[in-house]
Amino acid sequence: MNDAVDNELIERNITHNIDMKTNKSRETKAIKFFTKPELKIFMSAINDKDVEDLYATYFWLICNTGIRAGEALALTWDDLNFVSNELTISKTVKKLSSSDFIIGAPKTESSNRVINLDDMTIKKLKAWKSYQEKYVKDKGLGESKYIFVSRQNKKQPPHYRTVIKNFNVLLDELNLAHIGIHGLRHTHAVMLIEAGASVKYVAERLGHSNVEMTLNVYVHLTEKMKTDDMNKYVNHILSH
Repeated sequence: MNDAVDNELIERNITHNIDMKTNKSRETKAIKFFTKPELKIFMSAINDKDVEDLYATYFWLICNTGIRAGEALALTWDDLNFVSNELTISKTVKKLSSSDFIIGAPKTESSNRVINLDDMTIKKLKAWKSYQEKYVKDKGLGESKYIFVSRQNKKQPPHYRTVIKNFNVLLDELNLAHIGIHGLRHTHAVMLIEAGASVKYVAERLGHSNVEMTLNVYVHLTEKMKTDDMNKYVNHILSH
């Protein structure tokens, strides 16, 4: 079940809260994410990649939005508004093989959402769009509606296994832990909370069904968050 969560086959492990009637203390699996220094290493590496590197743009988008891997693969250019700098999430890749795929509704109703994008991410997506349009035109491949398209078939998204393979190769090159692509989503959430974003904003950005879900997953994650909360208490008590 934990592996299924890491590979985005299911949203969460529903067995975590089941009482197995044992004397052993119940353990919750720690989620995987990059620390801030690790994220800087990763972001610097993909920022240095050439514009034609599909996976660098793909990883950059997930890092800076927290959207699910399947949601990113299902994105079309119509989902991206370069005027308002917003991205509409309304679908996900349900099944993807070497020859076909199925685009379906996202995991939950709350997964349907519109999120804002930072200027750097918009700049990278514009560069990727320009490259993609020129490439398919030069090769006579015709236009593709998807933002991320396979190198073998320029009209459909890449295979999820290929995405994972490229991700793991990059992590090995950078000597970073294998956190899974879903770990980039966790990283985005943790960085937002550490930066002081409200839990409500994080929940809405991630497409969680309620704030409690976000709190249960992220609020206890880092020593920095614990220290900051304690300092707020101490400062409040000592203030005049």
